[in-house]
Amino acid sequence: PVERNLRRQILEVLHAADPGLSQPDMEKVLNQLAYDVHAGTQDGEVEIDRSVLEGYFARLLPCALSDGKGKARAAELATNIVNFIGQRTGLLVDIEDGQRFRFTHYTFQEYLAARWIAAGDHKSRLQKMKTRVDDVHWREAIFLALGCLVSEVNKAYDDAILLVESFLRHDPANEHDRQRLLLLAEAFVRQCTPDKLRRAV
Repeated sequence: PVERNLRRQILEVLHAADPGLSQPDMEKVLNQLAYDVHAGTQDGEVEIDRSVLEGYFARLLPCALSDGKGKARAAELATNIVNFIGQRTGLLVDIEDGQRFRFTHYTFQEYLAARWIAAGDHKSRLQKMKTRVDDVHWREAIFLALGCLVSEVNKAYDDAILLVESFLRHDPANEHDRQRLLLLAEAFVRQCTPDKLRRAV
């Protein structure tokens, strides 16, 4: 009941600005925010200024940003969302009187960043993976992104396998290549799993 009530309140905030907006729209913004935030750090949670948060959420009304009235409407929506999620949802922690926030947990930041990696078509996913696969800082997010793809929700198991295969098409020539193979092998065992592969064939 609490979660249902929270979803209803989120929708009320969104619909007040645009009846066409939905919770998945807001989740996409949070996923991209987490991805960008994670790219800007190598250790621990990142503090996010309110202005940055509001800038991301204002994108929910991109068609309205070309005129003064539209910009004001988008800014109001962004302010309302930041106020709501900072005070009610537990997604972000207010660490400085409503002016600076961070994600509740570092692992939650990684999870949302992983969802952004898993979003889009195969080409988009592959590009994001290529950008991050050799960065140790992104190890867990890579695992989680593949997990998102093989989950029942996304039903993109084949694409997860294609992503893994795309990085396995040559013999390792150096330690860097071997580290990548180890990461992908672990990702396969942890997320794709031989059992799931047998069921998918």
